[in-house]
Amino acid sequence: MDKHYWIGILCFIFVLFISVANQAFEQQWYTCRSAKITWDAVTEIGGVAMPETYNVEYGIYITDIVVDPYKQNYKQIGTTSSTAYTISFDEIAPIILKESGNSKGRFLVGLKTIVKLQDGTLRTPNGESYIGWTDDIKIVADGETFGFVYPMKPDPVKNFRILGMLQSQ
Repeated sequence: MDKHYWIGILCFIFVLFISVANQAFEQQWYTCRSAKITWDAVTEIGGVAMPETYNVEYGIYITDIVVDPYKQNYKQIGTTSSTAYTISFDEIAPIILKESGNSKGRFLVGLKTIVKLQDGTLRTPNGESYIGWTDDIKIVADGETFGFVYPMKPDPVKNFRILGMLQSQ
């Protein structure tokens, strides 16, 4: 077989590999007005079981990556000791979008582990983890990254008025 045959085979394998890899890293976007998220409880610090005297909370954050692709201008939207949280985009998204001047948000959600002592003070040093975002393949379930798209409602009509009157016969 000639070398053109082998070059063709290698090109085919390369294109196949690229398309499979691209699908594996494709982020899923969910269009919704609210979403319930969940995660596994953090029970260890550095691989060692956490003492029972520690209380764990989770900070929940949101950012619009259309205007904040580096996730530096995020907003904290809640704190919970549960491993589930319901996000109401109807309450949050219009505020964020109005501040940014953007009309269609693509939101990532972030979580931060916060470890406190029994008296409620932050465990120091290092009482908080970094914020892990839903586009981070290392922290999402099965490596499936995701985000949310909020469907903004259109503005109502303006200058609604009568143009003329028809006479009845």
